[in-house]
Amino acid sequence: AAAMVELGDYLDRKPKALSGGQRQRAALARAIVRQPQVFLMDEPLSNLDAKLRLTMRAQLKHIQRQLETTTVYVTHDQIEAMTLADRIAVMNKGKIQQLGTPDEVYNDPNHIFVASFIGSPAMNLIKGSLEKGVFTGPNTVVKNLGKASHKNVVLGIRPEDMEISGAKGSNISSTLYSLEPTGDLTLVTAWAGEQLVVAKGPRTFRQAIDTPIAFTFLKD
Repeated sequence: AAAMVELGDYLDRKPKALSGGQRQRAALARAIVRQPQVFLMDEPLSNLDAKLRLTMRAQLKHIQRQLETTTVYVTHDQIEAMTLADRIAVMNKGKIQQLGTPDEVYNDPNHIFVASFIGSPAMNLIKGSLEKGVFTGPNTVVKNLGKASHKNVVLGIRPEDMEISGAKGSNISSTLYSLEPTGDLTLVTAWAGEQLVVAKGPRTFRQAIDTPIAFTFLKD
């Protein structure tokens, strides 16, 4: 068990002489040696720094595959849930809002809470109306959505499904609020009425704040 969690070189130490990540692995080893039918892990990585959390997440997934033991993993970190789980139960106020695979929960959320919670940045949710298949909301127009009409609807669009475009034929025409370069991409935030929407733009994209910007929604 110590070798499995890479603690073989530290067996002569007391737990208090171990780092936070090593203590987490020691706790995992204590559970492994009991050979349980089910593991229950309650936010096991919450006290670790970001780099160590990433390493431990990979180790946990590898160990779980080795042991082939059912694991119930409780977390507030959606990235942990998406990367570690075979099935996710998204809960709100003690009730399960959706149960499904990570792909199902991400691609087809069945509840506004799930849509707003899963994803980083979260899905953009724009309130508006639908008239004969045309959605109209603050700074937003989307055509060819069927033939239905509803007074109060919510349009959900993921940041990665929004492309920066010219104003002509765009789905959102607005004003740039902020740019956040992250290295591999640029988070582009703009107004949609009184709320902000976020798109994932190219990592080289730069534009002055408070200047016009437009987005087109990508289609599957």
